[in-house]
Amino acid sequence: AISAIAITDVYRRHLVKRRDERHYVLAARWVTAASALIMMSGAVLFLRFSNLTLLDTTTKLTALLWVGVLGLYLLGFLTKRGDGRSVAAGIVCTLLFTGYLVALEWKLVTKDGLMQLWGISEGLADWLSRPVHVYYAGIFGNIVMFLVAYSVATLFQRQTRNLENLTIWTRGAGLKEERQP
Repeated sequence: AISAIAITDVYRRHLVKRRDERHYVLAARWVTAASALIMMSGAVLFLRFSNLTLLDTTTKLTALLWVGVLGLYLLGFLTKRGDGRSVAAGIVCTLLFTGYLVALEWKLVTKDGLMQLWGISEGLADWLSRPVHVYYAGIFGNIVMFLVAYSVATLFQRQTRNLENLTIWTRGAGLKEERQP
C-alpha cells in the first residue's frame, strides 16, 4: 500500500512522468524495501525502549484519545436531550477522567500520595489508585460522557427543538402526519 501510493500518487504524477511500466515497478520495489526497513527499525527501537508491545500501546492510545466519541454519538442518536452546555460538561468530565487515568498510568497519582495528600482511608485510596485499567478507559469514558451530558441536559436544558427523524425516538414522526387524510 505504501509503495502503491508513493509511486502512483506522488512519483508518477509529480516527479517522474512518462516512463515505461518497468521503471515504475522497479521504483515500487525500492519503495517497498525502504519502507520495510524503516518499519523494522522502528519496531526494533520500540522493543529496545519499551516492555510493552505495539498493540498494547495502540490500545491504550486509542482508548485515551477517542474516549467520549461514542458516548456523544449515543446521546444524539438515542435521546432527545442534549445541547451545547450538556455536551461541554460531558467533554470536560471525560477529559478529567482520562487525565486521571493517565496520571495513574504515569504514576503521578499513587495510593500513598492519595492517603497523605487528601487524608482518605486506605481502602478508598486503594480503589482510587486503580479504578479501571487503561485498556478500558474508552468504555468507561464513553459511559461518563453519556451519563454526564444526559444528566446536565435533563437538569438544565429548557428549549426544545424539532428533532424529527434525528433520533431513534423521533424516527418517522412526520410520516404519521402525512399519511392521515
